[in-house]
Amino acid sequence: MDVEKRRGSAVPEEEKIDFSTLIDDMWKGLLRYWWCFLAVVSVCASLMYFYARWTYEPYYTAYSTFTVKTVESVGYSSSDYNQTVAKQLGEVFPYILTSDVLKRKVADDIGMSSVPGTVRATALSGTNLITLSVDASNGQLAYDILQAVIRNYPSVSEYVIGNVELGPMDESGVPASPANAPNFRRRAELGALIGAAGCVVFLILYALTRMTIRSEEDLRKVFNISCLGVIPLARLKKRSGKAKSGLTVDSSGIPYIFIESVRTVRNRLERLAKEHKVKSILVTSALAKEGKSTVAANLALSLAHKERKVVLVDLDLRNPSSLEALGIEGREKGIHDFLKGEAALEEIAVQHPKLMNFRIIPGLHAQSDPADLLSSPELKKLLRGLRKQADYVIVDTPPCAVVSDAATIAQYVDGGVYVVLQDYAKVDVLQEGMEMFSGTGIRMLGCVLNATTAGITGSGYGYGRYGYGKYGAYGKYGSHYGYGYGYGYGEKPSEEQKQ
Repeated sequence: MDVEKRRGSAVPEEEKIDFSTLIDDMWKGLLRYWWCFLAVVSVCASLMYFYARWTYEPYYTAYSTFTVKTVESVGYSSSDYNQTVAKQLGEVFPYILTSDVLKRKVADDIGMSSVPGTVRATALSGTNLITLSVDASNGQLAYDILQAVIRNYPSVSEYVIGNVELGPMDESGVPASPANAPNFRRRAELGALIGAAGCVVFLILYALTRMTIRSEEDLRKVFNISCLGVIPLARLKKRSGKAKSGLTVDSSGIPYIFIESVRTVRNRLERLAKEHKVKSILVTSALAKEGKSTVAANLALSLAHKERKVVLVDLDLRNPSSLEALGIEGREKGIHDFLKGEAALEEIAVQHPKLMNFRIIPGLHAQSDPADLLSSPELKKLLRGLRKQADYVIVDTPPCAVVSDAATIAQYVDGGVYVVLQDYAKVDVLQEGMEMFSGTGIRMLGCVLNATTAGITGSGYGYGRYGYGKYGAYGKYGSHYGYGYGYGYGEKPSEEQKQ
């Protein structure tokens, strides 16, 4: 058993944030949650738009510009002195406006109990010009208040500035449009920007909290076992009018890099199997949809191409998929019937139509609780008997972190292969799945990093250009990823079949 020491070197002591990996994870988060982000941005934009309309209160501004002159006792006016007075008026005016005297005079002038507006005064620097402006809820009211201020201001300011004359130069008249014209579109854009900023923060947190496997190096850090290789993401193009076919190394149109990757995994696996005298090999994964059935079937098929006698046993009794993935018809009974004693091995075994040294023992009907069948003496006898007849027995099992079926089956086989889907399961889940095999006596030969792609920054596993899309569905708790296999066994393949 080679899994006992893996936790000792599972996680590096110091985690370093890789910028390219962070960007890739953010991109994947965007692709995964784009519809949520679109909804958030839309909601924020709508809320800001309707809030702006709900709270919008228009106001109108009436203004008038004056020249300021003071009449001196000697009978002449001074320009410099007038500029000083205008500046003083601009500074003193706000205080005068707050005086009860002016408020009462203006309110009485317009026939109201108080002044329903805001009055301002601004002195133009370096001149004797001053501008009075009034903001009110409608244009006529703003103009009326302005005129009342002009009429009553001199009598109040006389006690502060002296005898002042205001010479009118320009005025707005009754304003026809509000000074604060609404811009609801800009408020909606601001809301969308706020929503987008929130989404970016979420993506950053999402990327920082991801603890998944992205490369062979990550596998070495997490597990103390070999990485048998990587298999790139690929799929077959749909062909109308053609029978459904699984994604295998025999499929037409399959990327060459996919075939070579499977061969690399096969060669490394076979070398380790011979070194450790392993003939029956369990293939599993931590979670569903990681492609363990795909890997199992392709390894079996690739070994058969190498003229090895191979049997693929479908022991994923909760979701059997081998024959369906292969695209061939099976028998009326499956391995569950054999384990129940209701069928002989010859009744359930299916031979590959082209490879006579390759056969499959399929499951046909999903079993809700196969624990009794998997722990039966018949299964142990079956696997031991197949081990004597074949060069390799490849056993497909359910995900080991989901159910304990794989750990039960592990007691009857020699070795195991752990399939890890790139950037999918959390590291702690992967470790939990591997922990299931402690004490079973199985030798874990290595891991396979499956369905690899390159990220937008070029990081990751670099086979993205060969990608053709996603694999198929596994069922309610997993995925067979579209692999199909059949089996012929017991006869040496002809030269035509080798080709």
